[in-house]
Amino acid sequence: METKILRPFTQGASNASHGVPLAPNNIFIQLNRICRHPSSSGMLGISLFYYFVFMQTDPFSFCPSCKSDAFTLDNNRYHCEHCDFTFFINAATAAAGILIHDGQLLFTVRAKNPGKGKLGLPGGFVDCTESLEQAMQRETEEELGIKVTQWQYLMSSPNVYDYANVRYHTCDAFFVAYLNAKPLFSLQEAEIAGVTWLKPEQINFNDIAFESMRQAVRKVIEQ
Repeated sequence: METKILRPFTQGASNASHGVPLAPNNIFIQLNRICRHPSSSGMLGISLFYYFVFMQTDPFSFCPSCKSDAFTLDNNRYHCEHCDFTFFINAATAAAGILIHDGQLLFTVRAKNPGKGKLGLPGGFVDCTESLEQAMQRETEEELGIKVTQWQYLMSSPNVYDYANVRYHTCDAFFVAYLNAKPLFSLQEAEIAGVTWLKPEQINFNDIAFESMRQAVRKVIEQ
């Protein structure tokens, strides 16, 4: 299996704006050796293994505990028939927000895949030390350069996020906030190519990057 480096691990750094959970490079290499080459030495604990089995499109062939090839993926669970090692793959948590002013909804234009060039919403992955609300406020500041504190919870929906040949199953939480005026944005250009305000009748739902976002936008419009 080719080793895939998502991005270096930095203590305290945000992972959400980069679209993938944090991953220590040296652990990637170690996992690659253990899971594809059972003769190699060393073992990984569940806490480290968590970073890398997160819905890989190609299941690992060998158990990271005993190195047996009797290691299979069934739905969201890896299980070793030899040593009974079990690892559950849970959904990654993400938060996104809908800003509304004078009947118009704010959409971002995604600067990178998945969904490059399509419409998105400010938001991203939730760091392990954050609440949903904290992540939503942080993402808004990072991506748009504005501070929004009046977020109200709207809904949640499962989603699939394919990035760098890795499939992440997520649970996306959506928030909504109503603004008295249109703010001046300072965009995070690496993530956001632009923004656009649209009235409900102007929205082409096929232009929205993810199904979970389409559901959230529909719910806001129907309210």
